[in-house]
Amino acid sequence: MIVKSINKIPLKPTDEGQIYPILPVKVGLLFPGNRRRYNITRKSSLALLETCRGGECPLIISYTPTSRELSDGAVIPLSEVSVTALVTNVREGRGDSKDVEFMGVDRVALTSITSRSPYVMGEARLVQERPRLQGPNHDKILAEVIDLAEKIIERGSSVDPRLKEAIRVAHATDGAFADVVTAYAPLNPTERQTLLDTIDLRARFDLLRDLVRTELDRISLSLQLGHRAEEQMKENRHREYLELKLEEIKKQLGGPYADEKASAAFKRRIRLATNLPNDVR
Repeated sequence: MIVKSINKIPLKPTDEGQIYPILPVKVGLLFPGNRRRYNITRKSSLALLETCRGGECPLIISYTPTSRELSDGAVIPLSEVSVTALVTNVREGRGDSKDVEFMGVDRVALTSITSRSPYVMGEARLVQERPRLQGPNHDKILAEVIDLAEKIIERGSSVDPRLKEAIRVAHATDGAFADVVTAYAPLNPTERQTLLDTIDLRARFDLLRDLVRTELDRISLSLQLGHRAEEQMKENRHREYLELKLEEIKKQLGGPYADEKASAAFKRRIRLATNLPNDVR
């Protein structure tokens, strides 16, 4: 099943389509020009890997928007806009799994599923992309995205360190820059797929800027709440220290302060003992 994009996908008029093996993934979307590792465990995916591990066999990596486990033979939803990739490195994983690095190559649009055994295969066509942003605000738009990304790097302790390199290295096209920021920015898979779907560069940059700004606001709020919680903990610890010091001072003073807690406890028990005679009370 192919999950159609909400956007109109422009196809390269010179490309007639090609049949590719398809690797479904639920996390860690791959983008053109981006390298990413996946741990391959399913039998069908391992069979696909044996076919394409030479580095000369292109395959498609496609995001599957499902919460179910990806079982062999099941009908798996695949996103219309996906990425062709090449296997660049294979390592042995735990058990029978393989730890595989892929290099993303091109955006493609899935047009049909042609086979489901021994692994999924489908026909896809190359997507027509513009290399550069159009319009007079080109530099301003790029600067806004870079500024937001730098602020996320500064404030987010768990941000992928490759994001810092990504925004400082020159890229061949504006589309390549947007893709690499999307690949390493702290976004969820659905947000990344939406950006992969957005072929119009201006719309993609606008969406990327909004998503990165939202994530920056979330990180800032989290840091603010964490700072408040830390200050409250410090205040509580200081209060406990003062209470202990006060108790110690009371003991040292003696007199009516010496056993104040014990005295209060006895008074409470006397009040609750309703059957005591008055003279005993």
